[in-house]
Amino acid sequence: MGRTPESDLATKIVKALEREYPTGTFWKNPAGRGLTVGTPDISGVLYGWAVAIEVKTSRGKASRIQVYRLGRLRASGAVAGEARSPLEAVTLLQGLKPRGGAFTAVTEAGTKKGAPPKGHP
Repeated sequence: MGRTPESDLATKIVKALEREYPTGTFWKNPAGRGLTVGTPDISGVLYGWAVAIEVKTSRGKASRIQVYRLGRLRASGAVAGEARSPLEAVTLLQGLKPRGGAFTAVTEAGTKKGAPPKGHP
């Protein structure tokens, strides 16, 4: 499968997110390679929030299954939406505040309940 305008835009969006939010991690999901139909084009994690972005060109429209997946992700606590430009993607994540995850900090006295197993960051 060759590069498409949407794929090129997704690459630009990931680069913009990495510049704007260097503590986050973002990646393009490979279209049609074993993922569930409707999986958003970009995934990531920022400040403990799961991030999902469906990339569309200026004339593109999300399919019913893509809209459904974004809704399910939002209902599950993720930040999920569509972006037609790097600026829209950056704006989607503006205002996020760090939130606690399943793991808690490791203290000098040892690990707290819920901390990752020994040897994991």
